[in-house]
Amino acid sequence: MFGGGLEHRLRKELAQREHFSLLMPMPEPVAAPDAREFRDHLRTVVAHAGATVELHPLMRGNAPEPRGGALGRLIGARAPEVPAGDLFFVVSGVALWIAFRDTPIGDVEEVGRFVNPEAWPGGREALAGHRAHVEICDLGMVGRERMTPEDAAFNRAVAVTAAAAAVVRGAMPLALLWLPARGALAPAAFRDQLARVLAGHAPLELWMRWFFVRPEDGERPGVITRGLAPFIGREIEVRPSIRPESEALALAFATASLLIDRRGSVADGQLVTPVPGLSARVRLGESRVRRGLKVIELTVPAPLRTG
Repeated sequence: MFGGGLEHRLRKELAQREHFSLLMPMPEPVAAPDAREFRDHLRTVVAHAGATVELHPLMRGNAPEPRGGALGRLIGARAPEVPAGDLFFVVSGVALWIAFRDTPIGDVEEVGRFVNPEAWPGGREALAGHRAHVEICDLGMVGRERMTPEDAAFNRAVAVTAAAAAVVRGAMPLALLWLPARGALAPAAFRDQLARVLAGHAPLELWMRWFFVRPEDGERPGVITRGLAPFIGREIEVRPSIRPESEALALAFATASLLIDRRGSVADGQLVTPVPGLSARVRLGESRVRRGLKVIELTVPAPLRTG
């Protein structure tokens, strides 16, 4: 995956800052489409959302422009040749890099670790035989539009996910692997989650990975997330309780939706009810299970004893 020239320079830059990347393991190699045809296809995907799609200045008749451009500080005065199979676009102010590769992502164990076996039983086996992959990566915002870091993160993640939707329409991958959360989305969930992002909602089953938190005696597992920090500044941790783990999971998803989709907020000590009939007390602080991680901790109050 780490080639020379432009790819090497881009990856060196991306290693130094937060970015959104998505990998699509393929059962067979997929030829890179014509840049203008894919641009038009992507425009169709995002048309109802009013998003714009343009070729990046690096692409001029499938050749890089001589100098300048949005990535000028990366590529210098003399732009290296764009590798075959690489496409660059700007989607509503977000620069995207899409690479079609005829090699596997990595070894079976490495790819398998993206799968949450609780959410996708058999997922590791499904990915084991992939032979090629497509990679989509955001290269940051272009232009000078002012927005909060959270809004910029949302727009960048949406652009990457919308590009994945365009790829899926032409070639079905074995999974969508979201690098910020190191999670895998199974094919059965593609349609629903891609439809959510194109409707302006966070596709949480893609952008957020969850893990069960080990309970004490007499309790059921809690839940902790990975992947939400770019959007809300923290992860969500639902403490173990006597309630079923399905309710802890529902609390995590509903709270994430409240904060991202509905732009809600929570305060330390607040009692919130993101799920009808299921309330939790908020603590803003460090995770009890992952040292140094800032979380929104949700604790379901114990029922009052009677008699």
